[in-house]
Parts: sequence; C-alpha cells; structure tokens
Amino acid sequence: NRGFKAEENSAAFQVHAGFTDNGPLPKNEVVAKSTVSEVLLMIWIFSKIDKELMREYGTTAARQKFTMPIPTSIIEEIEAGQIDVENTVLSQLLEKHFDYRYWSINPHALFQFGTFELRIANSTTDIQEIESLVDFFGLLTKAVRSKDLGLVNLLKKNIDRDIPLSDLAETLGLKMQKRLCNSFLGAG
Repeated sequence: NRGFKAEENSAAFQVHAGFTDNGPLPKNEVVAKSTVSEVLLMIWIFSKIDKELMREYGTTAARQKFTMPIPTSIIEEIEAGQIDVENTVLSQLLEKHFDYRYWSINPHALFQFGTFELRIANSTTDIQEIESLVDFFGLLTKAVRSKDLGLVNLLKKNIDRDIPLSDLAETLGLKMQKRLCNSFLGAG
C-alpha cells in the first residue's frame, strides 16, 4: 500500500462469494427447491449478523445508506413459512423485497455472477482485514450450501435472537484479524 490511504467516503469494500455450481442462476424461472432454500437460509442468517458485522467492520453513519440491513419483509415471510420453495421464481421474490440498490448483502448478484455479494461500504488497504472478510463470507457460504452440522446447531440455538459473530466465527473455524478480531474471537 506504500502510503496509500483508502478514503472511506469514496470507496467501498465488497466481497463476492460463489454460491452456484454452474454460473448465474436463470432469471424469471423456477429454480431447484434446494437452491431457493439455501438462498433463503443465507438471507435469514445474514439478517441475524448484519448489524453487528457492519458495526464491527466500521461502516460509518455517512455510508450506512449503502449497506441497508436485510429487509424485514423477507425475513417475516421466511420465518412464517410463507414461501413456496418448490414453485417460487426466485428473482421475482428477491426483487419484491430487495427493491433498493444498496443492501448489506446483494442477492441480485446470483443472477449476474452466481454469487452473493457482501457490502461493507467503507474501504481499507489492510490485507489482513480483507482476507478476514473474504474468508468469513466464503466459509459462511460454503457452510450454508453444505448444510454444515455445526452451523445447523448454532442456528437452532439462536433461532429467536441475533447470532453472536464470535459464535459464528468459532463454528466456521475462523481466525479473524484486526477490527474483526475482538468480535469474532471474543477478545476483550
């Protein structure tokens, strides 16, 4: 980085984690029930960590409009079991709820790249911070798709409350760095 300082008000840190096996999901078509279920689970999990993650990663008040928390409307539908995962056109469901451009997680990237996109809306040149967030998001995505037993147990334990990032990091086997370290490892 040789003296370069990232300007938090003019740059944003975004991570794409591969979520599909065969590229982008088809838009305006019914996709596999398992894919819909995994996408909804990822959204639900992220709703339980997004505020703490943004706080821990230092998203400033001026940049929060670029990292809106998960829409409550989709969480309410997920938790009420109102989504027919066998017959849902996923792109239409997501467009209905994610109707603003800048959410902390961008599921629309599924139809363009086959990825989920995480937006932090600040910037850094710290390699350890970058690697930590990339590892975190990649491992979370992998755990959701593989139905990791440790993750399943953590979700059951936290069904009615937010998931502490330190518990999630431990479940994923993460060793986080810098700003995330205190939260993920429970250091004081």
